[in-house]
Amino acid sequence: MFEEVVAEVMEAGDDDLTKRFRELEMVRRRTEAEMAAIVREGERRGIHTVDGHRNVRNWVRSQVNCSTGDASRLRRLAVACDTVQGIGDSLLAGYIGVAQAHELARLATH
Repeated sequence: MFEEVVAEVMEAGDDDLTKRFRELEMVRRRTEAEMAAIVREGERRGIHTVDGHRNVRNWVRSQVNCSTGDASRLRRLAVACDTVQGIGDSLLAGYIGVAQAHELARLATH
């Protein structure tokens, strides 16, 4: 499967490679914003309690098999997108990157 992607990448021209890279980054930013919205709404609903999880962080870990740190960062981003004006919109629109959004979320907790 990955070999097919590598083959496609190797065949692409420079302009196509650059265009695809930018498209994928935008998808990543929009996806992270949407995941943050889902986590925040899930926490509001108490979705984590349905499966017996103690908190939404543990629910996130169980849903996507990620690390505790990744789950904590996503939850922190979810809170920041909900409480700090502009973070969620900027990430969704692609004005800021995922790493920048997570850093703003980290700063918002202090």
